[in-house]
Amino acid sequence: MPFSPEEADAIRSALLADEPSDVCPRCGTILETSAPIAGGGSMAPIWELVCPPCNRVMIAGQMLDSLLDGIRPRKATPTDRAHARALPDEYLQLAGSHARRALMLVERHWPDASNHNRRELAQVLVLLLAPLTEGSQEIERLRAESEQVVVQWIERRP
Repeated sequence: MPFSPEEADAIRSALLADEPSDVCPRCGTILETSAPIAGGGSMAPIWELVCPPCNRVMIAGQMLDSLLDGIRPRKATPTDRAHARALPDEYLQLAGSHARRALMLVERHWPDASNHNRRELAQVLVLLLAPLTEGSQEIERLRAESEQVVVQWIERRP
């Protein structure tokens, strides 16, 4: 039995979201993917997405093809870039160890990243921003480097 149009739209939206999800909107079970049922060559493959507990199915083509080829690369947003450029100034306003300050900033601006990824960025920021507490006057250079580090981190994290 096919998913309702509303359910199929919910699945499509979830698959194309920044954080893709492949669960059934009815029961929360991870959807299963069939072998390609059509396509190939110059035509994009077509699959069935199946929820066995609900006995529901839908056809998925290009959106699933791009998802299976690898999730769209992440891109840093203008907000990410602005937060990154503000890191040196915010770092100077915080108290605590270098590691604690850096982790607080990462948790403040990118709370949805995994704990491992937040710690990874914080470690790089410690190396980059620690000279500020020793009187470094290169704040504009550090703003640009902070932005570059954050953009690279966002674009390569899983």
